[in-house]
Amino acid sequence: MGIYIEYFAATTEQAVACTTQEPVGGGLASVALKFVDPAVLLGQLWAHADGTEYDLDASVARYAHVAPVAETDEYSVIQVDQQCAVALAAIADEQILPIAQRWADSEYWLGPEDPAGLAIDVRALRSVASTALDAGHHMYARVPR
Repeated sequence: MGIYIEYFAATTEQAVACTTQEPVGGGLASVALKFVDPAVLLGQLWAHADGTEYDLDASVARYAHVAPVAETDEYSVIQVDQQCAVALAAIADEQILPIAQRWADSEYWLGPEDPAGLAIDVRALRSVASTALDAGHHMYARVPR
């Protein structure tokens, strides 16, 4: 069990449709990640990708005022900060494991995380971000309410 957040590349119209249909397996570049919320854990990955210090308060504040693109009783779809997508897309192959190792050390995981497993997640997020940017679209998160 756990809360899965689905990250995907889409147009705004496709993102709106993802409140009622899953982006994962729905033909969109996507990945479902357990407990990787946009503000805290994705925000921390963004800081690692940028080589900056993670600021929890700033990251939470960034998303606190973001209106969902669409929402239902079950899900909200929000646009991931464009600069986050840019940073994720720019992660070089040789940076993936070192970034995943630093991310695994986060105090915000519910338990110990395997850097090799997180490296797979970093690659998947990089792919979604790259797909979004290459197509002139955005990266979105489908978050359970």
